[in-house]
Amino acid sequence: IGHLEMALEMVRIPYDELRAQEWQPIVGLHYAKGEKRDKNRSKAVVERVFPTIENVTHAAADALLLAEVCRRINEGGIY
Repeated sequence: IGHLEMALEMVRIPYDELRAQEWQPIVGLHYAKGEKRDKNRSKAVVERVFPTIENVTHAAADALLLAEVCRRINEGGIY
């Protein structure tokens, strides 16, 4: 992470750091306080947000959802 932050700073690309508790609700992934995180829930949200994408892995689900959060923040001024 430090290397990425350094590279972004060097080329003056702004970035924000978001915790999972901050970005997950933006795409409709909600957990009750103290509720255990479930990767299958992330995959279900991906199926809803990206209905044409099939066979999504857990890692790909998080990456797709993070990309969607970035799109929503940059297009709609969320956050």
